[in-house]
Amino acid sequence: IVKAPKFEVQSWVVHISIGWADMLAQLVGEESAIDVVRGYLEVEYTGLPTMKSRTFHGGAEKITDPRVGDVVKIGLNRTVYVNEEFIVPLTVTNGQLMVEGCKVRLMHRTQSSVTPDKYIGEVNVNFLGLVQRVGKTIIRGNKRDGERDGDRLEPAAMMPPRWYNFYGRPTGQGKPSDHGSAFRGRLLVGV
Repeated sequence: IVKAPKFEVQSWVVHISIGWADMLAQLVGEESAIDVVRGYLEVEYTGLPTMKSRTFHGGAEKITDPRVGDVVKIGLNRTVYVNEEFIVPLTVTNGQLMVEGCKVRLMHRTQSSVTPDKYIGEVNVNFLGLVQRVGKTIIRGNKRDGERDGDRLEPAAMMPPRWYNFYGRPTGQGKPSDHGSAFRGRLLVGV
């Protein structure tokens, strides 16, 4: 007698939250009067078409040391405030993830329709930590949202937000194949 293996299949919904990107490399040439970043995100996830965010504008601001005042200029900080969330499905079978994670890419939109957008950097967001952090949480149901009314305990998992760093060429257009060691900025991501 052959017994079929026991399968426990769970369907999860994963929220990938991106806060902001800062300390970004200079992306416009010296000929430009304004040092600006027109950033947008692309998320690659197995089985889904590439998801894109809207464009977020950010500029360069001088960083000063408050203890010394404006006497010492540390440099420029190029920041893009994103506050974007992507939602993807995830299947967990017998405690194992069917997809290990996703790729989040930050791009700079050029002003020309004939010039391709510039690559800033990309990070691989791993979902393995979700399986290790499953716990119970209180869900407050609301009938207006189509949920059961009242409080209930449901399993949930969350990884704390963390910074992911970009490395490559020090300024301008980068490429995913760049193996440079220059810091190109960072991205705050929570799952």
